[in-house]
Amino acid sequence: MARQAGKENHQNSTNANDGHSQSGRSKPDRRNATRRRYTEAERHRILETASREGLTGTQVRDRFGVSTLSFYLWRKRASASARQTKGRFSRQNLLGDISRQIRDAVRAELETMLPEIIAQELGATMGTRSKGGR
Repeated sequence: MARQAGKENHQNSTNANDGHSQSGRSKPDRRNATRRRYTEAERHRILETASREGLTGTQVRDRFGVSTLSFYLWRKRASASARQTKGRFSRQNLLGDISRQIRDAVRAELETMLPEIIAQELGATMGTRSKGGR
């Protein structure tokens, strides 16, 4: 019972301070706050608008309701992702182009050689049958 009374006193003292602890420091009251999850498309649109209009983190917060910390994290991740993607895709495209060119060259060569190979094989097979069968 003494424990319960102690808990109630602590809860009452915290509630009585309206989010302020007894040490005097303020703690944000997150009980009623809701966290908003933004889709990738929404983040992209907000970042694009902020970039186009030269908005600061505070202006983004006021206009879109996004915390300044979230905005700067999104911007940092988007910038890092763009740098990685740009280098990766250019290398992949280069390798893709080379392999496509090699594949096309091999196919073209096979198309010219294949009829001759088939004729030789058929001739050899037919020649063997006609000699052995008659």
